[in-house]
Formats: sequence, C-alpha cells, structure tokens
Amino acid sequence: MLPMREYQIPMCCAVRELENGHFWSEVIGIEEVTVYERNDENAQQGIRGRLEKILEEFEPYEIGSLVATNSVQVGTLSMEIQPASRNRIWQDPQSIRLHYLWWALPSGGLGARVSEFNLQLFAQDIEQLEDRIRRHVLISLRSIIENNQLAAFRAFHRVRNVAVSTILVKYQSRTPLEIEKDPTSEGARSESILTKVATDLHQEQMSPIWCVDESLNLLKENFTSSGMESILLVGDSGVGKTALFRELCRLRDSLGLADWKFWMTTGARLVSGQSGFGMWQEQCIKLVREVAGKKNSFPRRESAGTHSIRAQQSQ
Repeated sequence: MLPMREYQIPMCCAVRELENGHFWSEVIGIEEVTVYERNDENAQQGIRGRLEKILEEFEPYEIGSLVATNSVQVGTLSMEIQPASRNRIWQDPQSIRLHYLWWALPSGGLGARVSEFNLQLFAQDIEQLEDRIRRHVLISLRSIIENNQLAAFRAFHRVRNVAVSTILVKYQSRTPLEIEKDPTSEGARSESILTKVATDLHQEQMSPIWCVDESLNLLKENFTSSGMESILLVGDSGVGKTALFRELCRLRDSLGLADWKFWMTTGARLVSGQSGFGMWQEQCIKLVREVAGKKNSFPRRESAGTHSIRAQQSQ
C-alpha cells in the first residue's frame, strides 16, 4: 500500500463570544462541528481535534468544495419585532440583533449562514441577501411571535461578538491516481457502482427530436458554465425532459461536449437491493466518489414534474 501524504488544510471557524465570557465555535461548511469552551484557545483545540477525525472520512475532492477561508465575513442584522396582538404579556416591540456569516461563491453570488436559526441562504448581491435573511428570520420567529414567548428573545442578546478565524488541520490522503494504481486499495478491488446502477447512453441508438433548439442551447450553456454542479429540469410528466437530455447526448460532439460521458439512472435502481439501514445512502456516496474527477453526467428521474441532472466535471 502506498504511504499516505499529510497536508495542512486551512479551515474557517466562526467564534462567538457569549455574555458569560465563554466561547461557542463552529466550522463553516461543516456546521455539525461545534465546541463550547471557557476560552478561545480551548475552543480552537477542540475544533481541531474533532475536524481531524471527521476529515478522515472525506475524499480529496470533498475538501476542495469547502468554503474558502479568506472570503467569510461577519454581518449584523437589527430587527424590531412587533407583538402578534396587544395583551398584558407583550405590548411593546422587541429589538433583536443577529450576527450572520456571508461569503462570495465561486460561481458568482453570495452565500450566508444564520446559526441561531440554522439558516443557509443564497443571493446575487448583498442587498438581496440581507432582505432574504430578514424575511427568513421572521418566518423562523413566527411561532415565538404567535405564542407570545418573550423569554425566547433573551437568547438573541447572548452573543457579544463574532470573529472569523482560520485554523490548520492535519489531513492524510493519497491522490486519486495513487489510489487507482494501488492494487490493495478498496477502489481497485470493488466493482463499478456506476455500471451497476446506471445505463451508458453512448451504447444506445437514439432518434433525433425536433423543435428543441432553444432548450438544448440553454442546457448546453449550463453544462459548460463555470461553477456548474447540477441542473434541475422542471415540467409536467411527458413534456420531454428525458428526451431533451438524450438529444443533448446524441449531439454532444457538435455541442462541444465530446469529452463527456452520459449515463441515465432512476431512483428505483439506486435503492434496488439496499434494504439495510443506510445502505442506499452509502451506495450513492460511492457513486459520487466514482465519478469524481471525470466528465460524467447522468439524470436521475424524480417524481412526475421534475428531472435532476447531476454533472461532475474534472478539475
């Protein structure tokens, strides 16, 4: 077995100083990693220890998809919440001040996270982002407002300050090429999940369809745009979502997609035979890892009216 290489991965953390002097930290991009400690140093040590264990399960391409550490900024939002109705319990408006994290997306636009409500939002510019944060916070507060739960507003004043910091975390891995060349690796020994659950459209004879030039060009532009990860086709059953994708595959050479491989699968094929707890999820993870680093595209048929195309493009 080839030796593992050790890397130092910069990870972005949001550190919140609370009113009692303690610190609550979370990792941006892996929000399930949180630590509550008496000081900032212990919080960072706790984050680093948990991350090193979690990153053992990550593939190299998954590391690259995390939020860039130099792009995260802290924003604040002040709101005045009106009571649902005048009564003896709640008569005056309540002011809240929230901190949120926001960053620029590689494909354009902005992303944001409001930890207090576990909200993650996206927008084209900062004004639109702040408007969406405000509206979604109000939606999240609806039950508090309707039930006159004044005590719940106390929690929104606990945070004194929020800072963004970068910590270096050890990560051991081999490159995909090294794994492929290693005969003892799991990837080299295991059968192909892709050929098991999907059909290679290159092996099929496909008849042309007509009057879809506009939709076809739009689909092609989305395939070749920078930062593209997935495409969702929405329409009634039978309008031609599958036919459009098959036509894209048939004309791939003339559309500049000659290097792509096109596959087709269904939800039934993805879960077929996966009766144990977590088995179909594990199979989907293996499928994603198999196509990572290759130019593959395959649609997954959903319920009537939607059609999801997942594309993985080599870096």
